[in-house]
Amino acid sequence: MQNNETSNCGAALLSKDGYIAVKKAQTLLSWSAISWRSVLIFCQLIFVTYLISAYANPALSGNLVLWNGNSTSAFVPNGRAGNTAFGMQVLLAIIMILGGPLQLIPA
Repeated sequence: MQNNETSNCGAALLSKDGYIAVKKAQTLLSWSAISWRSVLIFCQLIFVTYLISAYANPALSGNLVLWNGNSTSAFVPNGRAGNTAFGMQVLLAIIMILGGPLQLIPA
């Protein structure tokens, strides 16, 4: 039987001060993980915003020549297969980047 001065944390018996230190460390680790996820998601949203403004907006407006402002050979006149492949690559990148943070949600 344990007295009031010790607590069972895993397999080890810790003093009251040790238990408090472990709880503080767990809290700090939890907050650092939340901060890391927040920064990661924010940066991914910035990148998706760039992809949409640089590639999706010109595609929706029908002015695919603007793709070449960010990538030297993204749009090739009369190159339907290559232009389609590039557009699909950008679209799939946007979808995957937006869906990526779903992996970070705890089960």
